[in-house]
Amino acid sequence: MNAFAGGGLDLAGVGPRTASCPALRCWGVEEAEALAGWVRFERGSLGAVAGGALPLRLMFRDAIGTYWLLDVSTGQWLGAWGRGEWARGPWAEAWLAGRPSMGLEAPVQLAALPPQTPREDERARSATSGPRPAYQTAAEVVDAYRSSRLDSEEAEAALRTLMVVDRSGGVWTPGAISAGIYRFDGSTWSRMSTVPQSETIVPAGVLAGRCPSCGSGCGGRFCAACGQPQAEPEPEATAGALAWLAAGSPLPEAITPAWQPPPASSLPEILLPTPVPSSAVAAPRVTRRRSGPGSVRVVGTLASLLLGPLLLNDALAGGGQIVAALRSLFGG
Repeated sequence: MNAFAGGGLDLAGVGPRTASCPALRCWGVEEAEALAGWVRFERGSLGAVAGGALPLRLMFRDAIGTYWLLDVSTGQWLGAWGRGEWARGPWAEAWLAGRPSMGLEAPVQLAALPPQTPREDERARSATSGPRPAYQTAAEVVDAYRSSRLDSEEAEAALRTLMVVDRSGGVWTPGAISAGIYRFDGSTWSRMSTVPQSETIVPAGVLAGRCPSCGSGCGGRFCAACGQPQAEPEPEATAGALAWLAAGSPLPEAITPAWQPPPASSLPEILLPTPVPSSAVAAPRVTRRRSGPGSVRVVGTLASLLLGPLLLNDALAGGGQIVAALRSLFGG
């Protein structure tokens, strides 16, 4: 039996709380590339003034913590590189060309750029068609986040419904990532070796001052709505729940790390492309490309920065531009 299912504190939406700031949403690699194509098309069709409000590059983070820039104009990916590997965390020694091989995250504001996709339409309908599903386990919440059915704030709110309070005031919940069991003692979380015993758990209605029989609010010994006797108050449990709220309603494990991209000073310069008349810009076509463990390709920084702009013209000229560039660089 799941000790946490349906045991929410009924206080999860009250008072201050911690959250991944900003809220994040999961993306597929090809989905991100389609977004870049849409932005590129809109920048060309709207003109310099209106189109200039759209970003020149998009930033994402993969599952191991590497931040990636997607250049809107060229469709090229640049990954944060440092200490001989893809950098993990908010820093970068250099930005190298490659392509992510795993799922991505980005602030939810990015999803508001284009018209709603079918998945976003489904999310909007589910948000207004009725109550959200009641998640039974932390694994279900994590899966809903990874599949973009929930953003990180919604997922953390769902995790807060999987909490129970014992009669001594301890707040219990499963970890989002490890699935371990944690107990909050009023100031810190401690990992426990077992789940709380059912006889020690205080019903959520008692904490919220609701009748366990009919759900009506009441404050006396008998429910004014149905006449049923009410449970005795649990002052220690209530104090424990309030202490958790006062601490910011923390979670023992966040659904995902906070968004902390590398500082602007470490980002590569944006090379603005030659403007293209809007009449010559074609609507973007999304091409499905498979991504896998072998799809990340590292290109040397020098060659990427110096030879990248020549690739298209060089393909038309039979390779002469790259050869000339190398000769001028190295005196050959």
